[in-house]
This record gives sequence, C-alpha cells and structure tokens, in this order.
Amino acid sequence: MTDSSYLRQNFNTDQGSQFPSAAFTEILHAHNIQISMDGKGRASDNIIIERFFRSLKYENVYRYEYKSLPDLKLGIARYLTQYNNFRIHGFLGYKTPASVYGILAKEVAINNILVYTKRNQLLKKAV
Repeated sequence: MTDSSYLRQNFNTDQGSQFPSAAFTEILHAHNIQISMDGKGRASDNIIIERFFRSLKYENVYRYEYKSLPDLKLGIARYLTQYNNFRIHGFLGYKTPASVYGILAKEVAINNILVYTKRNQLLKKAV
C-alpha cells in the first residue's frame, strides 16, 4: 500500500486486549485516526509489520544487547533512520521509504536521534 493518506489516517491492529481499551482508542480518535482490527486468528493480516519487527529485533536489538532504555531508544532511532532513508525495499520498487513517502520520514528520524542523543548526554552528566 503506497497511499500515504491511508497510512496517516488508519491504525490497523490485532485484537490484543490493550487495543480495544478506552484509553488506547481515545488517543486514536482524538487524532482523527480510524481503527481497523484484524479478524481473530488472521495472522496474515499483519504480516508486513511482523516482518519489520523481526528485522528490527534480529538486525538491531538482539545484535547490540542494549544495557539501558535510553541506549535502546537511540539504537532503534538510528536503525529507523537507516531503514527509512538508506535501505532499499523490494516492495517499494527498490526505493527507500523516504523517497516514496516523502522527506517527512527523514526529518522525524533525524529529530528522534537528536532528542535521544541530547537526553543521553544529560543523563551521563547527571550521574
């Protein structure tokens, strides 16, 4: 699916207990995001995100064995920057997500890295 308006307006999930909770759905509704839930037992509905999380875990999280939550967040932010801006994807016609969906992905990723880097610097000074 390459229609970026669909990606921004819909949240697809399985039927885990946290997802139909009022607290969770109120946040989505407050941002005018429609909720789409997969049918019970339909793992194939979310195979793309499952594959992404497998890549994230095996290529980054398990590989680096982060020792703290701030380090984990920074590592994931760096991975997402590489994944979205430099890694080509066959599903996207061998282009990067940033080139298909626009520069926003790159700006968000760079901002995340800057925020986590600054936070880590402040935490290290405080210790």
